[in-house]
Amino acid sequence: YKPNIIIVDKMTQNQNVVDDLRKIGFNVVYTGANTFSEVYSKIETISLAINKLDDGKKLIDSMQNEIKMLHSQAKEASVNNKKNKIYFEISPLEYGLWTGGNNTFFNEISEFLNCENIFAKDFSGWAQVSQEQVIKSNPDYIITVSNIQNNPEFTVNEIKRRTGWDNISAVQNDKVFYIDSDVLSRPGPRLIDGIKLMYNC
Repeated sequence: YKPNIIIVDKMTQNQNVVDDLRKIGFNVVYTGANTFSEVYSKIETISLAINKLDDGKKLIDSMQNEIKMLHSQAKEASVNNKKNKIYFEISPLEYGLWTGGNNTFFNEISEFLNCENIFAKDFSGWAQVSQEQVIKSNPDYIITVSNIQNNPEFTVNEIKRRTGWDNISAVQNDKVFYIDSDVLSRPGPRLIDGIKLMYNC
């Protein structure tokens, strides 16, 4: 197909792949993002590479304005400015519980919505956690992006049925939600849709 440009993401490929592509003559843009600041840089880098820098900046401005509006709405909706505690589940129990700590867009989304990520103070980046840690933290909300058997309802019920999880406020109050990982886990413009879905939750 002779592409003019190949965009490679750091989440799925390493520098060796980029070097190999460049050696055989391809124009490669290598990007990645764990935070919103990095998402904005990624958008700017790609838009510059395809000669659409102005469009990229407009997109970034639009995202930032949407976030400000949602943050304001979330603060207004908070009762006594209480920050609800959130647990993000990236992978289900059968593969080990993975979540995002500080310096991830999951954590930033929590802050945008005037909430507290239960693992923000424990580690930076992505990490595996135990059931005991989640139970002890007692989140008010559980947001999962895993999709067991391609069945969101089954996924949510699996979380609710876990041994000991019936003591968690989120489970007791039926505040366990599934959000499509393509919306909430991909570092790009669709994160705004993910924030809106979380706000609704």
